[in-house]
Amino acid sequence: MKKAVGFITLLILLSAFQTTFTFAQDPMPDKFVVFEEFVSPADMPAFWEAQMKVSELWKEHELDIPIYAYLNDDDAFYWVMPIENFASLDGIFEKFWTMHQTMIDEDDFDANKAFRDLYSGRQSVIQHDPALSHHTEDASLKPEDEPFCEWMFCYLKAGHEHEVDKTIKDFVDYYNEIGSSYNWDVYKTLFGPETPMYILMVRSTDEVKLRTEEKALNDAHRDDFKKMWKEFTPHLRKLETKKGWYLPKLSNIPEN
Repeated sequence: MKKAVGFITLLILLSAFQTTFTFAQDPMPDKFVVFEEFVSPADMPAFWEAQMKVSELWKEHELDIPIYAYLNDDDAFYWVMPIENFASLDGIFEKFWTMHQTMIDEDDFDANKAFRDLYSGRQSVIQHDPALSHHTEDASLKPEDEPFCEWMFCYLKAGHEHEVDKTIKDFVDYYNEIGSSYNWDVYKTLFGPETPMYILMVRSTDEVKLRTEEKALNDAHRDDFKKMWKEFTPHLRKLETKKGWYLPKLSNIPEN
């Protein structure tokens, strides 16, 4: 995909996900394709320059695909796009190929050449699970309002999805019971390099605010959290946490 369209992706994922995406008319999507791209520190300046050019041309040529860009603390970019289903991926690839050719014909810009040797990547398809997510009524729906993101990648033991769903739902119920305004989203990986995997995403205006909120919660409910955490962790193979930022200048948000 990157060779054809000249850009990479997350995430995940984890979280900048369901509450991150807003659309003027269409229903809120629940499935997303994520392109995750890894860039070495030495190649970051060249990659950044090429991607800024591509993002500008997306806007200039009115690419009508929503693309939400993130950068994590390991120099990995996440490019997150809503999809209706797996079949709709063909339409996305076709539009990007058309855009790739347009940039060559009209702008003398070949993304294949610009990004050569600058990254490695992988792809996944994720689905938002509203029942396992927690949101207050005043939760922000705009990624630019809460650009700081943290993703917790939960690699499940095979066959433990039911138990994990139950333990996360217990967390949701508990946060509702104590009236907490701490929000998160859960995404389940439908297709990707490692499954089963859940992604839990939280967002904030900055890391200090998020840590302050988390400390207050932990100080007040430490014993209950420890008990629920002990019920959750036996179902995991491993756990990884990444933090990063939403990148509005590299994102592509069509007006309609």
